[in-house]
Amino acid sequence: MSLFGRARKVARTARYVASAGEEGGEIRLVPGDRAVTDRLVQILRVPEASDPPAGVLAIYSIAPGEDSAGVARKMAERTRAGERSVAILIGRAEQRAQAEQALLATGDIEMSSIVHVAALDEPGEKEVMEGVIRALGSREIVAAARRNPELRDAVTRHVVRRDALTAGVQASGALGVPAGMVALTFLQVRMLGDLAAIRDRNLGREDAMDVAAVAGSGLAWRIVGRTAVRITGRPVLARGAVAWTATRGIGLTAQRRLAGDRSSLRTPDRKALKDKAGSLAGRVKSLREGRQS
Repeated sequence: MSLFGRARKVARTARYVASAGEEGGEIRLVPGDRAVTDRLVQILRVPEASDPPAGVLAIYSIAPGEDSAGVARKMAERTRAGERSVAILIGRAEQRAQAEQALLATGDIEMSSIVHVAALDEPGEKEVMEGVIRALGSREIVAAARRNPELRDAVTRHVVRRDALTAGVQASGALGVPAGMVALTFLQVRMLGDLAAIRDRNLGREDAMDVAAVAGSGLAWRIVGRTAVRITGRPVLARGAVAWTATRGIGLTAQRRLAGDRSSLRTPDRKALKDKAGSLAGRVKSLREGRQS
């Protein structure tokens, strides 16, 4: 298939996949300590609800001195009803440990629903974002980012990181038979659809052409793969590393394109890719030799 044909296919499929982000992803913040609640509203830009409705992710917070048992009871009730919730624990390590113990003592709340932050400063903001993304799960993070612009950058990073890692694992054959180009292309197309939906955009014909130009027609990445295999002598590691690099590159390029930046969109240069492959393969080989020594 020609580059133009691939681009059109990417555009059509990405629009279809992006439509999956239309529903779900609703979040409500349950009010607690007023200063903490105000700060979480500032970070997440989500509405408050004392009694969150069914079908939404409820975010609770427990600051020092707050009733952790009361929060644990409410979260346990939601869990038993099949609803989702996450608790943001704030304070010193010993204070958070006590709150965590109260939550886990219910027997209904898991560690995946608990986020620890020492304070709601810049590092704490990132922990809160990551905790909310984990609680939403892969099926709803795109819809949540559409509804809540404050989540978009964090969800974008998560999607690119997730799909690049998945591509590397699948291509290496670590979970069985190594994935072929068709499976990896589908994964990358799904990623493009997710990234477009996050920005509340369709990946149109021009966008798909630009991203496809970076991905090339497959020849450029085959050059990288052959070079990496020759240098490392380990096809499994080389395939995984190249798939991770290619998928991450496509994701970052699509992210910039969807943000309106065309300056970095160029057709891959064969020599540059060979040099990049040599550098990447050299690092992989060094790591392998270091583990063997």
